[in-house]
Amino acid sequence: MRRIVTPYCSRGNIGKSTEAALRGAWMDNLGIRWKGFDLSPDRRTLASASSVVEAVRIRLDEEPQGELLRVLARILRDQDAAVFALDPMVNMAPLLEETLLSKAFLEEAAEAGMRITLLLFPMDDQEIMAEIDGAVQRLGEAVDYAVVRNRHSASKHQMLEGSELERDLERLRAPTILLGKLLTDTKNIMAAVAEEWRENGGNGVFSYADAIASSQMPRLHKYILNEWMRKVWRQYQERSDVFLPEAVQPDPGEIARQEPAARRRSFNLSSMR
Repeated sequence: MRRIVTPYCSRGNIGKSTEAALRGAWMDNLGIRWKGFDLSPDRRTLASASSVVEAVRIRLDEEPQGELLRVLARILRDQDAAVFALDPMVNMAPLLEETLLSKAFLEEAAEAGMRITLLLFPMDDQEIMAEIDGAVQRLGEAVDYAVVRNRHSASKHQMLEGSELERDLERLRAPTILLGKLLTDTKNIMAAVAEEWRENGGNGVFSYADAIASSQMPRLHKYILNEWMRKVWRQYQERSDVFLPEAVQPDPGEIARQEPAARRRSFNLSSMR
């Protein structure tokens, strides 16, 4: 069994690419083979964070179904990776409905031993919530779900709390991932280090692990970045059944001690003053 994980949303600036990069770093740390497709190549947020992500340009005004179907066909044929991460561009939910989430593709994916996980980003916006609710009602148990609560872009989720949608998601055993806000200074310093690294001949990909290992990142900001990552990684680990296929499930005993591999050799907290 393999797995496709994709956000289902029609708004930008909600943290979907950041979440995908964090999840990719978690899978890298576990040694899981995965591939990604960045369908927002103008920004290339995910493609710039991992060397296993390919940027694919899909123009919504020029038969986008054909291009996305070609990507999905490649995924179905690929027996090398266990997980495939999609990072769709803004306003691509209707296109996903016509392709990835169509009855025909879901049946073909099941025959190929593949399961789909939809990442839902709730907001206090009636249009967004109606879109999510419609997808859950239509798809039901045909796919898996995870709710991502981004404290940075949408700190309140009152329209979800206590709703029929929330009860349906609980019945479908959808976990909730809390995506905390990374300190702005840490984010800006990491961006500056990445830019300098690329100017000095880097290959364009600068991951979270690269930041933690970099001698240019201040020690305190490495610590802040590492703690931010670990909090999210623990949540993935606790419900890895909706993010990973059964064949590559990690040992539950690893949850407590999981951490970025570069952390202990990158800095020594005992030397801080």
